[in-house]
Amino acid sequence: MEESSRMLSREKYDEVIRFVFRKEAEEKLGKPAGFVKAENDTGVKMKVYFEKRGKLEEDETKLQVIPYVVLKVYDGKTPKGILMYTRKGSETRLLNKASVGFGGHSNEGDEDVRETACREIKEEINLSLKPSELNFVGYIFSDKDAVSRVHIGYVYTAEINVETFENLNLSDEIKEVCLYTFDGKGCDGILENWSSIILGNKKLIEEFVR
Repeated sequence: MEESSRMLSREKYDEVIRFVFRKEAEEKLGKPAGFVKAENDTGVKMKVYFEKRGKLEEDETKLQVIPYVVLKVYDGKTPKGILMYTRKGSETRLLNKASVGFGGHSNEGDEDVRETACREIKEEINLSLKPSELNFVGYIFSDKDAVSRVHIGYVYTAEINVETFENLNLSDEIKEVCLYTFDGKGCDGILENWSSIILGNKKLIEEFVR
């Protein structure tokens, strides 16, 4: 058994989650290269399958599907920045790393990936969003580290106001939240890989500022 699967609890190991085959992802998106812009989350039409999470952690030919929601913070109509947070809790591979994306494994109890995204955001920062409030912008497909090699990110954005941002109710998994401003200031800590990909994409950040 690989180290990553040994780190899982029995409950998480047995959780049945969505995945796509790496081969098909490469056919549709090209070789792993970070952020891949796309018009919608159904247009690529990669077939989704289900398998136990523990088995998927050991198989790089299958990519676990993860929604990755970037929350843009506004003061009226003025963009102020992106919600950033640092993590604590059960996921040791991401412990104390800074992130701008919310999401998690899409299990068989979720109707689709958007429903997963809304559930995870509710659980982590007690923010209620509707699937229709999520704007799909593309995929994260990267081989940079061990976590990325067995996952694929479905990237969405959503908007919240400053008052909501300042009154979030954080779960035990979140250490702190802050505002990542467009001049590069944010929470202390090393960015996890997917957030580095998002924040390193100049065109994407320019879209966030609009």
